[in-house]
Amino acid sequence: MDQKNSAITEAMIEEIIARHFNSLPEGQAMQQCPVYERRVDVLALSGAELWAIEAKLSDWRRAVQQAFINLPASDRSFIAIWEPNVGRVDLAVLDHYSVGLISVGTSPATCAIVHMPSESPHRNSIMIDRLKARFATEGAKLRDAGKLAGAPSAKPPLFIPLKRAFFDAFERGAKTTEYRIYGPRWNESTCPVGRPVVLSLGYGKAHRLHGTIRSFTRMKRPEKLPGWIECYGAGEGRVAACIEINVSREPLGHPL
Repeated sequence: MDQKNSAITEAMIEEIIARHFNSLPEGQAMQQCPVYERRVDVLALSGAELWAIEAKLSDWRRAVQQAFINLPASDRSFIAIWEPNVGRVDLAVLDHYSVGLISVGTSPATCAIVHMPSESPHRNSIMIDRLKARFATEGAKLRDAGKLAGAPSAKPPLFIPLKRAFFDAFERGAKTTEYRIYGPRWNESTCPVGRPVVLSLGYGKAHRLHGTIRSFTRMKRPEKLPGWIECYGAGEGRVAACIEINVSREPLGHPL
């Protein structure tokens, strides 16, 4: 095994994917789901669609074989590959087999669609409806018991409207932390680690980024923070809420 892969396992990749889907407003996922006489690594609801996902560290060819078998039991079939190894995947092969590609990093917020497949050409609507019904029963039981991987808390995604310069900086990856005035709206309770975030250009829906809160800290004397004076002026005694955010390159599931 490559040294860069030594700290990650395929089971961890499955867990990260499941946690991502379970954190989405219109998503839900279950791991190691029996289909036919085998198990699918992750079955996920993305809006109205059922996605089948096979996870691998680097053996993408083996994953494609498994994903191809999943075509009748899904609206779309994907392979999920550990992020450092995504560049090895031949997208032409994926197109040939109608299989998509998801890149997976160290947290749910790093999951990103690299290659969106066409709808499954071999979908079995009866089988898919049965699997969706399983989510309505087994998934509900697991969520009620608090055992569904990555099940979201009662808090909805945190909505953060941004000016153009700051939105563009997040989009480029040049900015990873948002600064607000610490208080009832922005504090440890409203900004817990792991809470989903929607970064919006203004208040419209045309330009949005999705992610999760990575860390939250308070800072006294925030006047030297980038953009602080321009946004909030030089008033004394203020404390900054520093919200570090993991931004996804592309959200899985449907936008808010």
